[in-house]
Amino acid sequence: MFYELFEVLKQIENATFVAPRPGGEQWSRWEGYRKLRQRAMIRLGKSCAVTAPPTQVEGEFDLAFFACQFPRQIPEINSVPGWRERSRKACVFVLETWSTAVEEQKEFYRHLDAFDHVFVFCQASAPLIQRYTKAPVTYLPTATDTLMLPERAYARERTVDYLCIGRRHAPVHAAMYDYACRNDRFYLFDLWKVKEVKEWGAARRQNADMGSRAKHFFVWPPFRPLPGGRFETAISTRYFEGARSGAVMIGAAPKVPEFEGLFSTPEPVIEMPEDPALVHAFLDRLDAEAAHFAEIGRSNRLDSLERHDWAHRWAEILGIMGLPASVGLETRLAELRRRRLSEDGTRPRLVHPAAPPPAEPATTHAGSATHA
Repeated sequence: MFYELFEVLKQIENATFVAPRPGGEQWSRWEGYRKLRQRAMIRLGKSCAVTAPPTQVEGEFDLAFFACQFPRQIPEINSVPGWRERSRKACVFVLETWSTAVEEQKEFYRHLDAFDHVFVFCQASAPLIQRYTKAPVTYLPTATDTLMLPERAYARERTVDYLCIGRRHAPVHAAMYDYACRNDRFYLFDLWKVKEVKEWGAARRQNADMGSRAKHFFVWPPFRPLPGGRFETAISTRYFEGARSGAVMIGAAPKVPEFEGLFSTPEPVIEMPEDPALVHAFLDRLDAEAAHFAEIGRSNRLDSLERHDWAHRWAEILGIMGLPASVGLETRLAELRRRRLSEDGTRPRLVHPAAPPPAEPATTHAGSATHA
């Protein structure tokens, strides 16, 4: 999830990057050992075990920025000996922090005290995590590298009718496949699971390239099952990837307050019926009103250039940490403004931007947990 963030940072910052990981077959053996050891340490009440191989880094730093996907990975920062003593300031960005799992993962969150600030991708979890650390906890959305592809990529003909990367709704997918076969449509979706990515840069580029060629981009919210048939839902980075593509996002928007206001249009995701019997009529409507929906996709693309590039998030992080923007960051922000104006041309905006909503307490949403 953070690959594009660090690729952007490599372009704009004079920084030292550390990503401890053995290669090839050694990685598979180490990953198996890591999981086994961590389970054992948790059972023994020693959840702070570091499993990543140690990495030596020399020098003094203005900021130590650590990003990880899961709370259990927070202690892995200690695989870099002396990282805190040689960093004037430090912050961490934790991606998956389900609010309904905070209590059971509290031992990991206690290690956040080593940082000056904590950023999380789940707004509902922020006040709950705050109970276990003295470091301020702030909600921060993810983003994408919106400049990965050249401007001409978004001006060419869109030859993929429907694109689905990753998560999908099984009954809807079956109806989609039937519709595509009956109507000679190009429906592009994943066929394989549990495949190791050999080249992350190529994978990210391919996803962006497919998105720029798609007319419609499927998005479904992730969820965490809860007792009683309930579930907690959240935003995923896939929504920002769909917006970057300029395609029409179809599927379901996450029912969380922080999604409101992320995009200018009041309906950035066109809600798709979960009843397979209604899917064909829904797709016919997309065709009948293609020009209208294309404008929504275009508006989402412009919003991405205006406020959902990783440079925008990095600027926010630096501001909160009290650090000035670098020349590289200012240059990229200027290029984002130029690209937005260029891609927008003289055509009017669909709607005016809306301010993001204030933070709200944790909420758990009930519904039918059918997304796979």
